[in-house]
Amino acid sequence: MGLFNTSNATLYFHGGIHRISTPSGFIGEMDFDAIVLEWPGNFSQINTLLAHTQYRPLVKEILENPKPIFCADLPPPDGIMSRELDFFYNYILPYQILCILSLKKPPYTLPLALPFLSLFLNVVGYGFNSKVDKVLSYLGVSNFFTWSGFRSALAAWKIDEFIVPEIEKRCGRKPTIFIEYGKGHSDMVAYLQHRTLRNLVLFLHRLLYTLGPNRIFYPSFYFDRVGELRPISSAEPYHRNNIISRTPDFFGWERIMYNINI
Repeated sequence: MGLFNTSNATLYFHGGIHRISTPSGFIGEMDFDAIVLEWPGNFSQINTLLAHTQYRPLVKEILENPKPIFCADLPPPDGIMSRELDFFYNYILPYQILCILSLKKPPYTLPLALPFLSLFLNVVGYGFNSKVDKVLSYLGVSNFFTWSGFRSALAAWKIDEFIVPEIEKRCGRKPTIFIEYGKGHSDMVAYLQHRTLRNLVLFLHRLLYTLGPNRIFYPSFYFDRVGELRPISSAEPYHRNNIISRTPDFFGWERIMYNINI
């Protein structure tokens, strides 16, 4: 999708691939005020991000031209649920069910196959041009019922309701923010631009959360956490009452955890 606007920010969404390094140059060329990564806030550390293939070039660039780094994703599952079981239950199983139903209900094959099709098209086609990206972003909303769709809507909520106002207060103007996520989360662009749609998806998943096994594996307080890696020399956080922990990190940087629902 590249550059787009909401009522309170200019945003740039770049859909990458986790096993491929994102080219450097974005941050310096467009003079962003902050960056948001697909990474859990409670695991945000400079050295950890430098070890990640996709993020390494971006983080190296930010170390040379310091900007706040926000992490808005959920952490890995807690307790007895392994990463593999989590991946099967939350990502593979919903698509398997839809594929089986689509084969048994030929008149509904296309609607039922649309979520999987949109995921495939996003992975292979996102980034082609802005018009194609916009179509793929809206197609991606068909994954609203999946855990991936929930994570996209939740990250969009954190960005729109907390990160953007926080950076706006520090800058004293409408901020420009770079978002680096996987291509499968292009639906986040639609959720950032349409608050009502985003809130409907969040409401659905909070309801499903209370009824399903994810409430065992993902403590609900995870949903309200945002992490920040902040250059100590930069402007002080505005929402200081939301800070629940603040510790030193990389040389000249600190790690902050926010509870954004206080």
